[in-house]
Amino acid sequence: MKKIIASGVPLLLAGGYCASLSAACQMVSGKTIEFSVNVSQASINLDVSDLPIGSLLYSYGGMIITNNERWEIACSGSEPGGFQSIGGSRVGPAGDSKPGDIYSIDRLPGIGYSFQMGEQDGINFDPLFTAWPSAPVFSGQRAFQAENKKPTIYFWRIADNGGLPPPGEYCLNDYLGDIYLGGVQAMRFSVSGLCIQVKSPTCKITDDSKNINVFLGRHNKTAFTGLNSTTAPVPFNINLTNCENVGSVFMQFNATVDSAVAANEVIKIDDQPEGASGLGVQILSAGGSLVPLNQVSQVWSGKKGSQTNYRLSYQARYIQTQPAVTAGEANASATFVVTYN
Repeated sequence: MKKIIASGVPLLLAGGYCASLSAACQMVSGKTIEFSVNVSQASINLDVSDLPIGSLLYSYGGMIITNNERWEIACSGSEPGGFQSIGGSRVGPAGDSKPGDIYSIDRLPGIGYSFQMGEQDGINFDPLFTAWPSAPVFSGQRAFQAENKKPTIYFWRIADNGGLPPPGEYCLNDYLGDIYLGGVQAMRFSVSGLCIQVKSPTCKITDDSKNINVFLGRHNKTAFTGLNSTTAPVPFNINLTNCENVGSVFMQFNATVDSAVAANEVIKIDDQPEGASGLGVQILSAGGSLVPLNQVSQVWSGKKGSQTNYRLSYQARYIQTQPAVTAGEANASATFVVTYN
């Protein structure tokens, strides 16, 4: 499990905040309360790439207090307040009727978090999870006893403008941010054991599909009655198995195109001694549509993970490409390339 720890970041940022904020609020007694959440026993194993932006991934209400349990803070009510993210930034308001804002996690692209705590000891904490400095601050002196008053943390799917990280498991053990009341650091939040799975789509081509020979039959040259006349199509299949996390499948047949035909839909037959001439080979879909050569086409689309096996069905046939057909062997070859995401 890869753990990413930003050493020293909390000390640097804590000092930076206090130097620039109003000092009107005062810590009368106690000190900053630190909440920590360890989700190692409930790791998020989700393919985040398959979830729409704004999806709620996971919620956890088991935060614990790691230091002091009580403080008293006095404010005038005019001070700035709110949540200051460490290392991330505000994404936008939380969804699903949840309070506060969503913040990014700089080492976990595509994942954000928000908090909910409600009113505790006469203090409405939910607005204080909106980004600094827009949160309202209470007036007067308030005491907060943190025991048994645990915030809930929500994890969200957010936009990943730089792209998700490469496939693998990514874990976070770090500070998330702080609630400030004026210049007073009231609360600090950290997380450990947060692991995100980024999965890559995988598929395996079955052994019987790795080298396909399609016998198009023996035909008298009189079976070809003129340009574009064809033989009966012969079906063949390309099978994929053990597919995981696949939402789209694409196919491309690469081959040398017969220059006698304007469209790139006819494979040139091989040059060989005593070989046939005036013919080419076409590939068709199972429904009879011509498949263009050297061009990608989507052959399946659906919910990721909804299928593990795919049978891609096609047909092949001869087509007359010249005014006259010469008898002989008529072989052609193509390479198929399957891609998926």
